[in-house]
Amino acid sequence: MAEGKLPLSFDGNFVVDSTPISIQPAQSINTSISDIRLVDDDNGEPIYIKVSNFSENGAIRITGDYPQNYVDFPKYDLSPLNILSSVNFKFILGIKESVLSAETTYYTSKTFYENELINSYQNNQPYLVNATIKQEKIVIIYLEQYKKKIESLREIELSLPIQEIFDGGLLIEKNLFMNSNYQLDSTQQSGVKSTPTYNIDELVNYVDWVVSKPSTDYDNRLLDAREIGKWNEISNETVTTTTPSPTEPSTNTTTTPPVPKTYPPIGRAGSSDGEEVLFDGDLYLWDDFDEIWIFQER
Repeated sequence: MAEGKLPLSFDGNFVVDSTPISIQPAQSINTSISDIRLVDDDNGEPIYIKVSNFSENGAIRITGDYPQNYVDFPKYDLSPLNILSSVNFKFILGIKESVLSAETTYYTSKTFYENELINSYQNNQPYLVNATIKQEKIVIIYLEQYKKKIESLREIELSLPIQEIFDGGLLIEKNLFMNSNYQLDSTQQSGVKSTPTYNIDELVNYVDWVVSKPSTDYDNRLLDAREIGKWNEISNETVTTTTPSPTEPSTNTTTTPPVPKTYPPIGRAGSSDGEEVLFDGDLYLWDDFDEIWIFQER
């Protein structure tokens, strides 16, 4: 799917995925190339997709030696940014559900936001901010392709007969940013049902690791699988049958496999007692004794 750039100035209304998107005339180069992304559909026709939610919020005037010599640079509202203290990358990461999704959720690190973006505006230096929010500088991740891949793997996992799954098998409880939330369900062929949820913060943390400088310690250049995934090993002692003597009653027993723990809402156990995790804007504290996440009121 090819991508291109728009002219520096245009106006009109375009339809994306049956949702009208109104495009206002561009006021500057920054506005034109940060607000719209151009892609081709299956027939080669252009589709205009809104990428940026950063709207102009005033201007910063740069003057020369004489007051009549000046240039006005647009100043943008940065409130759409989600700020994470757990990451360190120095760019804006955009998360979209699919290529044609009209909405984008933005993330960046706390250090980059406070020390560089906000500091630049406070010092009347618009260049870094206005360059950072250009659409070609924003790293975009489309969730749809990853969700489909995870679902296809789960279908394979649960397509096995129940005896094979529970005969020394395992179920993937967490795959990077996906929590399976398995529950026993006798109506399913596998005996379990998944109602997956997704923690985007976990995905952002993983992106931060991917773009970080590798550790100088060669043995620590890979992530421990337990940091980005979780799996439940299922006991093969699920069905036990004994043969009674002619004078003894039947002792055939069936053991129901345990329900995998899902540790809502984070989807994993804490690494240590008192660990704090920010999830959907709320702070949770890990209780090692009860093995639960406790909501912390602010």
